[in-house]
Amino acid sequence: MRNKSSLIITGGWAHDFAASVPYLVENLCEVNIDSEIAWDVDQSTSLMQQKNYDLIIGYACWFQMKDFRYSSEQRAQWSRTTSDEWKNALLSQKKNGAGLLALHTAIISFEDAPTWAEWAGGSWNWDESHHPQPGDVEISVVAAHPIVDGIEPFVVHDERYMDVARSPEAIVLTESTGVDGNQASMWVHNHDGSRSVYSALGHDQLSLTHPSHQLLLRRAAHWAVGSSDEQIRGITL
Repeated sequence: MRNKSSLIITGGWAHDFAASVPYLVENLCEVNIDSEIAWDVDQSTSLMQQKNYDLIIGYACWFQMKDFRYSSEQRAQWSRTTSDEWKNALLSQKKNGAGLLALHTAIISFEDAPTWAEWAGGSWNWDESHHPQPGDVEISVVAAHPIVDGIEPFVVHDERYMDVARSPEAIVLTESTGVDGNQASMWVHNHDGSRSVYSALGHDQLSLTHPSHQLLLRRAAHWAVGSSDEQIRGITL
């Protein structure tokens, strides 16, 4: 059986993606998912136009930066929009059978492309969504699903995303717990016959090298590409 192919769309604002992405690549390679990397939006357009992938992975922080908190200098360097070519290429990937794995800041990214939020099953709400500074985040399983089978509660150093908009069709698998209430930290979503998984975790390599998060991501990737429940439950570290 051939390895599955993935395209990681990464890079952007306020995160050291160059330091973190290799850990994601290595983790997925262990479960026979090979990854190509696009470090900017335009590069991802070109790659999506050239090849059909089994899995699109969003691990980027590219957005329009319209909020008042960003300076003109920051916008000049870090703001991005998506072209019609990018939108069409993404939709083609979805229609051709790709799954989606969206990590952390992917929920903020590409907000001018409705297909992205629809596929991921959620989006950042600039009036409500927020996060405290990185720290210990407690994660618990809240649903029965092959991705989370046998996963015990764990603590990971990460950013805790709060009040993120979510599709009513998304099924929450894990939550972060705190004195201010529980927040969805991983969900699965089916949209127009395509599977997606979102993990709010992934601020840096501390998160991506945590064993429980690594296992969740391995299983999430395989669920998104259509592996069987039995195969997913059989994935270990």
